[in-house]
Amino acid sequence: MRFSVIADDLTGASDCGGQLIKYGLHVSVLLKPFSGLMKERDVLVFNSDSRSLSGCEAYQKVREISERLKDVQFDFIYKKIDSTMRGNIGQELNAMSDVLHPDFVFIAPAYPEKGRQVIDGIHYLDHKKLHETEFSKDPKTPVTESYLPKLIQEQSNQEVGHLSYSDLHKGLSHVTSRLDTYKKENTSYIVIDSIEDSDLELFILLVSQLKYSVIWAGSAGLMNHLPKAYGLKPIQSDWSLSMTNEPVLLVIGSISKAGRNQLDHLLLNKDAVGVEMQSSLVVQDELIKQKEMKRLKKEIEKAFQSKRNVAFFSCGKVSETQEAGKKYGLNSVEISNEVSKVLGETAAQVIKEFNVHHLFLSGGDTAYQVMDQLGVDEFQVLNEVEPGIPIGKLSNYQEMYAVTKAGNFGTDEVMSKATHLLQGG
Repeated sequence: MRFSVIADDLTGASDCGGQLIKYGLHVSVLLKPFSGLMKERDVLVFNSDSRSLSGCEAYQKVREISERLKDVQFDFIYKKIDSTMRGNIGQELNAMSDVLHPDFVFIAPAYPEKGRQVIDGIHYLDHKKLHETEFSKDPKTPVTESYLPKLIQEQSNQEVGHLSYSDLHKGLSHVTSRLDTYKKENTSYIVIDSIEDSDLELFILLVSQLKYSVIWAGSAGLMNHLPKAYGLKPIQSDWSLSMTNEPVLLVIGSISKAGRNQLDHLLLNKDAVGVEMQSSLVVQDELIKQKEMKRLKKEIEKAFQSKRNVAFFSCGKVSETQEAGKKYGLNSVEISNEVSKVLGETAAQVIKEFNVHHLFLSGGDTAYQVMDQLGVDEFQVLNEVEPGIPIGKLSNYQEMYAVTKAGNFGTDEVMSKATHLLQGG
């Protein structure tokens, strides 16, 4: 079987790929979408890198990928969306719909296992409405609406329907009737409730019995159940890396609360040392930025010489960084992009200079910047550290491996676990 996924950032692309590797599929995340791999992989995951672009730019990037996919045979095409609804979701669904012309686009961002639920169309994160969480203050892509039909309608300028928890549990006949009505009304975008993981599984089971053409749009939570609906079965994997005492470089751009708790846990270990980038310095003039980068490389070199793992992370003082950048004429998105870019440039220089082979990359922008600076074309997903947190191999480099993680995913121990796995544990 062949599947294709379009994601709007690199860690989202990778975590969706991680859901499929357990079925024995060959999964590749493509950083340069139109490579010669289009017909060579079981699963192709495209990173449009469009989350923080304008709606028009995001539409165009996703449309270009969709145009390439329409003439290639896939069993399904999946739109990976952020489980906290950041980005240009409505515009990107429009791009896919305009090219692929499905009967329905089913929008199910819930991931109940990770505390993301959709109840009566309202998106909750750990029992809080989405607009009341830290994601409403995201420096690049704030989410200020929790009612998903309204959020998608405003972004897409399309009518948006809704299948509630009650609808799903009334069975196939009721769901068929609801969808037939939506079809007559030319309403193709449908938001799906899911309070528990079993609701996602039930919904897929119902839809698989219908003859509509579909684009599935969801987080890694929905993807977790799709392969089974297409007849695939999980297989056991004993994959691991060879033992090594080479240090791991962890590059951490996310400033989410969960991510910082994970960093604190890692730094309790005497084998790891933290190197903090003063983000407010790298959004100023070139001289100040270069001075900070020189300091960072010197500190990382010192840690590597002592054979310790290095957590290289951005400062969490957002308001201070924003204030510094605005004095130089930068807006919020440009400031965040510059911080990610400097993290990526510095990390890539260190990786090349010290021949680092084991990486941990947290935050979609950061992961993309590091791989882009290294000239990586493909991230081949091999296994998972935890659900939604994959480990894989980087193309263009012999035996270079990385774990990628969305900022707010994972247990408190995930950075420690990943480091252990990267060193052959």
